[in-house]
Amino acid sequence: MKANINQLASFSLISVQWHKYNKTYLDNFIPLFCTMFIDQKISKIEIKDYGTLVSQFNAIYSIDLPSYIIQPIIEKLCQQELISQELISYKVNTDKIFDNHLYIADIQRQCREKQNDVIKAFRVYTQERFNKIFTDTDAIRLLSKFIMRHDISLFFDESIVWSEDILADEEYYLAGSFIKELNDNNSTMYQTIVELAVGNIAFNALQMTFLPTEVETLKKCVVFLDASHLFPFTWCRSK
Repeated sequence: MKANINQLASFSLISVQWHKYNKTYLDNFIPLFCTMFIDQKISKIEIKDYGTLVSQFNAIYSIDLPSYIIQPIIEKLCQQELISQELISYKVNTDKIFDNHLYIADIQRQCREKQNDVIKAFRVYTQERFNKIFTDTDAIRLLSKFIMRHDISLFFDESIVWSEDILADEEYYLAGSFIKELNDNNSTMYQTIVELAVGNIAFNALQMTFLPTEVETLKKCVVFLDASHLFPFTWCRSK
């Protein structure tokens, strides 16, 4: 799995925005784009030419934002008058970004500091406990892999199940062991791990919300639903 130096920090940043705005998944990403516009001195966006914008976003935040997400984001930016349409482009309204407190470089910096603290703790833990030495990039890759697979369990504070796939993969086991250690002995840093899981959940939810689909009407079909599978998703339980 590919992981770049700011991936965990970006999950943390998305989590902060989710808790702050508590609106739609799309709203979580508006401040990230606004901050990128300011920092990268982007004053104009060519209409229907979003490839460069996606590439810049993915390079800065180290997460792979799908291209189909850009159009809804552009529409949201227009609705909030953060960008305005001209003949063949959109103009970035810098003053509006600052007036609405959507430039979040300070929060971004704090999230990166949190990430660095987690990475440093992981490297110390694996070296002292298992005599294993990892680079920062490898540490981010391992922790990202584990968090992305167990984000729901971490969010609901469920115990890590030491399944065969974890035990069979040494690096995967080290990441899980470190997170369990935090849960047992460092509640503050463990909460940071939970924030990273929340950020990953929000990112995945955004992708699923706007996932392109082919819709076709079902005709002359009889659908059977198995209650044993359906009820758990509606929080119903038989007694």
